[in-house]
Amino acid sequence: MSTAARPILDALILGQGIAGTLLAWTLLDRGWALAVLDDGHASSSSRVAAGLINPVTGRRFAKTPDVDQLLPAAEDSYGSLESRLGEPLLHWAPMLRLFRSESESATVERRRLDSAYAPYLGERLAPGRAGAGIRDPLGSLVQQRTGYLSTTSLMDRTAERLREAGRLHLARIEADDFRVTHGFVECGALRAARVFFCQGYRAMDDPLWSWLPFQPAKGEILSLESGTPTPDYILNAGRWLLPLDGRRFRLGATYDWGHLDQEPTEHGRETLLHDLPGLIDLGGARVLEHRAGVRPGTLDNAPFIGVHPSHPRLWIFNGFGSKGSLQVPGYAQALAQHLENGRDLPTRVSIERYAGRLG
Repeated sequence: MSTAARPILDALILGQGIAGTLLAWTLLDRGWALAVLDDGHASSSSRVAAGLINPVTGRRFAKTPDVDQLLPAAEDSYGSLESRLGEPLLHWAPMLRLFRSESESATVERRRLDSAYAPYLGERLAPGRAGAGIRDPLGSLVQQRTGYLSTTSLMDRTAERLREAGRLHLARIEADDFRVTHGFVECGALRAARVFFCQGYRAMDDPLWSWLPFQPAKGEILSLESGTPTPDYILNAGRWLLPLDGRRFRLGATYDWGHLDQEPTEHGRETLLHDLPGLIDLGGARVLEHRAGVRPGTLDNAPFIGVHPSHPRLWIFNGFGSKGSLQVPGYAQALAQHLENGRDLPTRVSIERYAGRLG
């Protein structure tokens, strides 16, 4: 087929992690013709992430910005995909926040007086009431509307559908593989009106996006099997414990800003195992798997969404850090509405906030 005869797609999506996966579904549902380019998830933190969904986070028990809109969008998107892909994806489970200081306890009392937090903060439990083996000397709080996403299942089933439709192309794409013209962007045999960069922390090394203040962090997670049944709650006290079925659970996660690779370390393993008894006594636990990945965090903890200031055919949808499972569906919809209807992107996520750094 000659160059002139090749069709021009509406979009190329670079990366099929959580961001690329949800953006692909969002645009396909709106009738876009697109293709996804992926390196086989070689650098995807989405395959390591536990997929936690937690609307209220940190020692300050602060609501995630836009969560009142993002959480329903996530529930709707994942519910629709469960029906279409024939597999459970979103698993709701209450989270038990174990107080680590009197200051945290006092903060929770203030939050409980704020009606905006009412949907997310449940019962407060006195010390010793959390359950057998759970370490709660200062008491705990039940958080609501929490759970986790089966990220690997979502990505695998989506990849199957994309392959069947001829929309998935396995390739490691670098910045100089693209040729931008006045009418389209060309990459190998593919041409498209736009390219969306969703390749995670690797974007920080791309000259197109290196001006954005990424702040990636390596994280390590263990999968374990316990000697006793796991609790019904997700436990959270800095480290978190995510029960899966019966005696299996995940434990995480570490943060390392100095070593940005996907290699599990003995230090990470020992750190997590050392901290496990601070959450719960499970009567011994056996490590089944140890994995590491790099979260695509940002300096201000807000995603990077928008068009390149100098290249109107190049867009970024990235920087979701550890909150991708919660944030991506809603912001994918916001991006689609921006593209099709001109609706403004939320100021806190638009890359226009850093346009001055481009020079």
